[in-house]
Amino acid sequence: MVRLPLTETREHRQDILRIACASFVDDRRFHITPHCDPAVAAMVLEEWVRELDDVLVCFFRDRPVGFLALKETAPDSLFVHLAAVEERYRMAGAAMSLYAGAYRLARERGYKKLEGRISSRNTAVMNVYAAFGASFSEPRDIFLKEISHDA
Repeated sequence: MVRLPLTETREHRQDILRIACASFVDDRRFHITPHCDPAVAAMVLEEWVRELDDVLVCFFRDRPVGFLALKETAPDSLFVHLAAVEERYRMAGAAMSLYAGAYRLARERGYKKLEGRISSRNTAVMNVYAAFGASFSEPRDIFLKEISHDA
């Protein structure tokens, strides 16, 4: 299932940040104010990216086009902490390559579970998870509505 080349690295942080900022335009993890503010989200994402350890990076013609960061949550479990693919490379199999790489890495290192959280609105990633035989539980979406006090 790996269609594009992958490498596990601590490099390419600026590319990872660029991809993340373009991918998480309305993700409430990074938009911490009631209105989505790209400048605020970029600062939050910059901190997230800076704190990442090794990351799987997917390449198209030597250019980083996607990434996937894993974190150990238990001795037998890895968690997809942060992952994104440039929109124009999603149909090229970048996400499938990244998740296949994460699955292979988890298996090679002896983990029993590979877990992740996604919005139920993100059907593209749900389809990728389903292609790997994932089961879904506890769906959660966060909705934020600003209350107007104008009468």
